[in-house]
Amino acid sequence: MDPPWPESLGAAVWDAGGAPGRLDVLEVVELLLPDLPDYGLAEVAAVLGLPAPEPLAAIAAIADGALRRARGRGLSEDLRVLRRVYGGTDWPWLPWLEARVEGPADAAPPRPLTAAPSGPRELPPDFVERFFAPDGLLARRLGPAHEPRPPQLEYARAVEGALAQGRSLVVEGPTGVGKGLGYLVPLVAWGLREGRRVLVSTHTLALQDQLAGQDLPLLAEAAGIGLRWAVLKGRQNYLGPAAIEALLGELDLYATGEDRAALAWLALHARRSADGQVERIPASVRRRRRGLSWWLPRATAGEGPCGLARCRAPGCRLARALEAAGTADVVISNHALTLTWHEGLPDWHAVVFDEAHALEDAATSAFAREVSVEGLREATERLSGRGRRGGLAGTAAHAGAGRSGSSDLAASGGALRAAGEGLREAAGQLAQAVRAFVRPDDAGPEDEAAEDGGRAVEAGIGPADRGTPAWERLAERLAPVGARIAEAAGAADAALEASGRAVPPLPGLVAALTRSSRDLAAARDLLDEILERPDPSSCLVASLQGSAGALRALPVSVAGAIHGAVLARVPTVLTSATLTLRDDPDYVARRIGFDRLPPERRLPVLMVGSPFRLAEVSRAFVTADAPDPNGAPEEFLGHTVVVAARLAEPLGGRTLLLLAARGRIRPAAERLREKLARAGVEVLSQLEGSREHLADRMRADRRTVLVGARSFWEGVDIPGAALSAVVIERIPFESPDVPLFRARCDAETAAGRNGFTGFALPRALLLLRQGAGRLIRRTDDRGVVFLLGSSFLRRSYAGAALRAFPAGGAKVADTGTCLAEAERFLREQGLARERE
Repeated sequence: MDPPWPESLGAAVWDAGGAPGRLDVLEVVELLLPDLPDYGLAEVAAVLGLPAPEPLAAIAAIADGALRRARGRGLSEDLRVLRRVYGGTDWPWLPWLEARVEGPADAAPPRPLTAAPSGPRELPPDFVERFFAPDGLLARRLGPAHEPRPPQLEYARAVEGALAQGRSLVVEGPTGVGKGLGYLVPLVAWGLREGRRVLVSTHTLALQDQLAGQDLPLLAEAAGIGLRWAVLKGRQNYLGPAAIEALLGELDLYATGEDRAALAWLALHARRSADGQVERIPASVRRRRRGLSWWLPRATAGEGPCGLARCRAPGCRLARALEAAGTADVVISNHALTLTWHEGLPDWHAVVFDEAHALEDAATSAFAREVSVEGLREATERLSGRGRRGGLAGTAAHAGAGRSGSSDLAASGGALRAAGEGLREAAGQLAQAVRAFVRPDDAGPEDEAAEDGGRAVEAGIGPADRGTPAWERLAERLAPVGARIAEAAGAADAALEASGRAVPPLPGLVAALTRSSRDLAAARDLLDEILERPDPSSCLVASLQGSAGALRALPVSVAGAIHGAVLARVPTVLTSATLTLRDDPDYVARRIGFDRLPPERRLPVLMVGSPFRLAEVSRAFVTADAPDPNGAPEEFLGHTVVVAARLAEPLGGRTLLLLAARGRIRPAAERLREKLARAGVEVLSQLEGSREHLADRMRADRRTVLVGARSFWEGVDIPGAALSAVVIERIPFESPDVPLFRARCDAETAAGRNGFTGFALPRALLLLRQGAGRLIRRTDDRGVVFLLGSSFLRRSYAGAALRAFPAGGAKVADTGTCLAEAERFLREQGLARERE
């Protein structure tokens, strides 16, 4: 009798033909196909070209298909890695795979296009007009699928004019305008004519993939030109083959089963991944192979013996990316790297910041500094190894003992090990110090509110805090932390000096010690700054999340940094679908330093019109009788669930619920599941997977409701009939308890502006626009948007909030009236059935 295979591949077990025990099939499928974006049963079957899996027969077919694919890509090479990891252990899949290394093989799928075929590179002066004309290059390439978009041509002309004049531009291009081609066409034309490399900077991986995999190939093909492009990120974003090879060589120092499972997958993934980007590692694999959290910081490019100056690994994706970027016409980057560009990277002479609404937050992260419990623990393991074995201490002692005249290097091993143990103590002391400062009255267990990766609890360290008893206690506890960090930095410097004299040289050890020395010095300097000489331009924050504590210095303003790094240097186009507000069109321009450019270097902020007839295809509602979310939070949560369910029932799902706080995701999702169980509607929550994975599931299954918080208000693209209702819990004002938010409001006040209307309100309304903008993504989209928290209607900014909705307004009425009108509109559009 066949075993009852479950629906979920992750829960499946299989008797592997004589191997001992019953084995988790997902474990081997992850190793055979380590570059998949997801490992659900249906997703793996689709990649392998198998039919939709039946519960009783799917597992064998998927394992067989994975084997065929792996053989076609070199299973014998993969087995060499697995033997290094699992040889001599009782891991049962190793003999199973070795017995099946020969057999039918499927060809590997082709790699994605990274450059257009060779062709002419001369472009006529009117190239932009020719490309976007109703019968132009793009129309001929797309044929009947082409939709003329007059706003796209207006947008492209504006970008072309800014580049031609050497001036910078802030331009809002609503969803549907076609921003990608809208700025790429004039940007490429300018770069080719001038013989200059150009840069496009994005906030998300999804947009990078769209530009490199869709928009640039389409541009090159439609225009018939030879064009080279490349994607480039910071070195910490790439897996380093040499670093991973070194980790494999030291595996016996960390011989737990969890560590072996994680390193085995990571080594195979690094071989198979098209670009080696850490960001592409699926969240499900991170959860399943928990040892990855320890390996990843040590496996990226630049770690251990890995370094570009001595890189000989043919599979190094960073080396390939740098080589491609050095010969590219267009480089695609991310905001953090663009703002911290350094010598050794290819130069560029014009830049487009897409998703520029996120530039301030990206710059804040890029220029933040911190000393954290996790950082000190990592430094401990880097110096003295895991389990007090190995690490730089062991490497120095071993290397010094084998080299003539290197007794001081051998001796430095003991000093490094002692320094590592000192950092271990410092990590515990820092955790206690931060917890006592952030939660002075809490002597209980670790913070439970931070479960599921929730937002940390923070406390600012401002001028008014200094001299208080809480500050005195914090400073007293931080003093020994700083002393131990200083001792470790000194030990690393001494070992670095000794390793530099070693013969033969030790480039890997030198590189690792250099990084440790640099990181420890930065942590020591930050603690000195916090204790002795605080920088008034920084917001100092003590942050607590579970047992993880940190002290951070965050820039209050990033306008000067963005201006100095980019705006003052090259013509810059800043664009997004939501970049302005009717009542404050210059808000983002102020926040990112655009207004610091002299008038002759910048153009007025431009807002291109939407190509959609928003007033015809959508309706927006505000429920005026909603309970007060602050005064009656339980009643408000119930109201939120009722409205979402009332919309999802006649739609058969197809609803996105956006919450202002992560802590309400679980209760909202659970109540929705209860209400929608009879309707056969599945409720997904942000806690169950990545944004991209959940959006894919909703696009594939219309009978779905998706519940998400802050990160789901933007970047979620679910066009078509899979999404017909967006329910927004409340205007997403940031909590006044967040120290950086308070500091930025205070900075606005100090500059003579109102902190609320100058910063807090426009920031929240831009995010509201982002959330509402999830609904209409293409010309055939239809649907409704609801905003539930209505206390803002009694405020002076009510009009500005209502004007932030699509089509510039929303109907305000009681809940019953709003729902009745929404259902009537949805039925008229053929989206909803009659309620029974």
